[in-house]
Amino acid sequence: MKRHRWIIFMVISLFLLIACEAHFALDEAQRKWTAQGIGHYRLTVRHVESIWHMQTYEMEVNGSDIVHLATCSPAPSEGGTCEVKEYDPTDYTIAGLFDTAKNLLEGKYMKWVEVEYDEEYGFPVFIMLDDPDILDEDNAWKVVEFEMLD
Repeated sequence: MKRHRWIIFMVISLFLLIACEAHFALDEAQRKWTAQGIGHYRLTVRHVESIWHMQTYEMEVNGSDIVHLATCSPAPSEGGTCEVKEYDPTDYTIAGLFDTAKNLLEGKYMKWVEVEYDEEYGFPVFIMLDDPDILDEDNAWKVVEFEMLD
């Protein structure tokens, strides 16, 4: 019985360690981004919702001003056509990507979340949620282009 408790304790400890590591990496990346004081930038973010939809967001952010355009590419389930879904442009800014990563890392599927950060600037360049026990629920956000302006 003691051995069984010890194994449970070790599994829980390992899970908590991994969760803490992911949050530490997020906090460190966000500090790196914030310290640079970049307020004017252009980026392109691709959001893929499994086989259901793919949308690309072209954003220019200058302080609180956001100029944006979204396009879609037909996903396998869309039969060769697609329509741009309504969206909140702030979700696809650097701050919005940090929020997405944080929310996923704090959610019930946190163990299925992968986040990669830009080495130079610190922002999330890739965010993925993929629970292997759920079919076609995977979501991925990828920064395909980033340019600092001014």
